Amino acid sequence: MSGQAVKPRAACLSIRIRGRSLMGESPGPLPPAGRLALAWGPSPEEEPQMSGTATVHHAELKPTKLELLAQWLPSQPWFEGDAHDPERVGAYRFVDPDGEVGIETLLVRSGGLTYQVPLTYRAEPLEDAGSYLIGTLEHSVLGTRYVYDAVGDPVYVAELIRVIHEADNEADLSQGEKSMSVLGSGITAVSNAAMQAARLIRVLDGAHNHTAIPLGILEGTWTEDGHERNEVLATIR
Repeated sequence: MSGQAVKPRAACLSIRIRGRSLMGESPGPLPPAGRLALAWGPSPEEEPQMSGTATVHHAELKPTKLELLAQWLPSQPWFEGDAHDPERVGAYRFVDPDGEVGIETLLVRSGGLTYQVPLTYRAEPLEDAGSYLIGTLEHSVLGTRYVYDAVGDPVYVAELIRVIHEADNEADLSQGEKSMSVLGSGITAVSNAAMQAARLIRVLDGAHNHTAIPLGILEGTWTEDGHERNEVLATIR
């Protein structure tokens, strides 16, 4: 997979989730700014839900997550680091309400920059999402896992937007300690906002945030090189 050319993204991904209309849109390879626009039609009558607890297994992975990313990252237009030295500096999880898909976001440092890489783990391939497939790994407990760039997975997209809308935070872990925290801001009501667009920030250097005032944000806090860092991870406009 090393040196693989960037594949064009599907023009549109649309699905109905819990009475809401969700659409992911990307006209081609992600721009260097590292954002993907997603449109969302909220359903105000829906009851809020909490992030819950993510099941974490003590397992052997072949290849490891970082080994898999080392093959994939060089093909991404927003990545400017050295794929030979990726370092994990933090991670947070969401929970699939249906309990089928693992959702984990890694913060990976390389070449002096920290990148946000959301992943989903599936037991079976996701239909029509081949261009988002990072690769497969063997999990000693769960078997073969299909690992996706989560911006192409509607389960991740729905949870990202829900967490921001409902001012929720990261999921708890069934075992182990968290390495960072995230918090959604809630949404500022705008009377003429029929649809909303969420943007994931890939490069966490403070320079890729949109200048327009967002309706809501996802903010993350973690420790890097002994210092606390706080960055906006995603916005809704």
